[in-house]
Amino acid sequence: MLPGSLHTHFPTLPFPPPPVQHLLTTAWLTFLSRARPPALQVSPTVKALAGSLGGVVEACTLQPIDVAKTRLQLDHSGQYKGELAGVTN
Repeated sequence: MLPGSLHTHFPTLPFPPPPVQHLLTTAWLTFLSRARPPALQVSPTVKALAGSLGGVVEACTLQPIDVAKTRLQLDHSGQYKGELAGVTN
């Protein structure tokens, strides 16, 4: 704490004072409620299609990485050298 700061002269003084804290909080919550767009109604069919597409992208992305990891973990003969060797062979 720096000498001469407000905390040394008024150690119990809350900053900002509670009425100001209340006004700031109320103003912020009012701003957020007005700035938020209305909730969109998404049909279950669209949700199912989006989830399916996400699953396909995840499987196509992570499956080759998992194969390379398994090859590197199980390689006891020294066939794969380096991080990308399991992918290229």
